[in-house]
Amino acid sequence: MNRQIQFYSIPIDTITGEKLFTVMDTQIREKKPFSIFNINVHAFNWYFRKDEFASTIHSADVVICDSDVIRLFLRFFKRTPIEKLTGSRWVLEFFKVSQKQNLRVFLLGDEVIVLEKCKINLQKQFPQFVFEFHHGFFPENEESEVLNKINSFGADILLVGMGMPKQELLLQKYHGSLNSTVRIPIGGAFRYWSGLHPQAPAIMLKLNLEWLHRIYLEPIRLTGRYVTDAFWFTLNLLLKSHQNSGRSASK
Repeated sequence: MNRQIQFYSIPIDTITGEKLFTVMDTQIREKKPFSIFNINVHAFNWYFRKDEFASTIHSADVVICDSDVIRLFLRFFKRTPIEKLTGSRWVLEFFKVSQKQNLRVFLLGDEVIVLEKCKINLQKQFPQFVFEFHHGFFPENEESEVLNKINSFGADILLVGMGMPKQELLLQKYHGSLNSTVRIPIGGAFRYWSGLHPQAPAIMLKLNLEWLHRIYLEPIRLTGRYVTDAFWFTLNLLLKSHQNSGRSASK
């Protein structure tokens, strides 16, 4: 059974992929809005850096773990086994088992050329589904136009790949205006689905080295970010652990 745990005040659901797929099918069938956000090291740091981002995490219906570091931390220090669910893989797995044959999926984010390739590849894999897209480089004064396009399409699933925290903040901003059923911030998944980036080899996934594969693909963009994330993640852990110890000692 799914339960939610607190990782330094951050809610994380222990839901499995199989259970999540069942819940998604139910929400889509009943057309009930349902948001699925994720926590990784980058999100952990944003949570303590920006209150608005923290609010989006708490507003989500399900918060899944997308981090080997956090998953291993929870396993060894909290004695809580949890499944790592990375959007670029688990969403495709859901497509394979979805109970709805004519699923409507809207892709929002990245560049037009990436989305065009992504749509072609997805349509080949899932010819029974309907895909539509819009690029992610639009100014704030065009947001209502993009929103109308999404709502006119009537998406069962809205996938937003605009980078963190922009994608989460956008979904929360228009939470009450969207008619899409399932809303998922998806990061850089479109680049994998378009074929621009290859998925990490199975051996690297097994050894918890997917981060190294990503650095290999985008060394200029990710090397600095991962070093910075590691620093702030460690610092935040130490600070929050010290604060928790202080509260325990004062009781």
